Amino acid sequence: MPKEYADVTDSEISSFKLDSRLNQVPHACETVLATLPASTDNSVRNQVRTALTECLNNAIVHGNLDINADLRTQGRWDDWHALLEQRQADPQFAHRQVDVAFAQSGSTLWIAVQDQGRGYSPKASPEPSLDELIMAESGRGLMIVHHIAHRVEISAEGTRIEFWISLLEDGA
Repeated sequence: MPKEYADVTDSEISSFKLDSRLNQVPHACETVLATLPASTDNSVRNQVRTALTECLNNAIVHGNLDINADLRTQGRWDDWHALLEQRQADPQFAHRQVDVAFAQSGSTLWIAVQDQGRGYSPKASPEPSLDELIMAESGRGLMIVHHIAHRVEISAEGTRIEFWISLLEDGA
């Protein structure tokens, strides 16, 4: 638990497990959003939904199902979808789940997403230029999370991401 959440007790941390199926991501996001104060602005809710969706998609596809981005970056969407369906049916991958934990402290929402994959090294991944990212058909997820959240931490093993989002409309 992050040190700024020292006042949050274990009973205040919500968590759930998610099967490695992309069709479960919207419901998982709504589970987290339902816990936010009713006064939370829709633009903030959309930011939470976007960042969490990107993290869950990455955890499922790249982590638990061990599908790299090559097929998508090459525009081979039919092959990518076929591999996704194959991995979701393969017992070696199908049993893996994504752990989601979240808590609110003051006006900040903390979310942690952890997969059961082999991990990756964020430092070993090349940093694409802004022009490359804008034109890319995929590969923008972490950049989006870094843009939305005011703090992002990825575990050394590359299987866990934690991020903090201000629940105030101006992001203060």
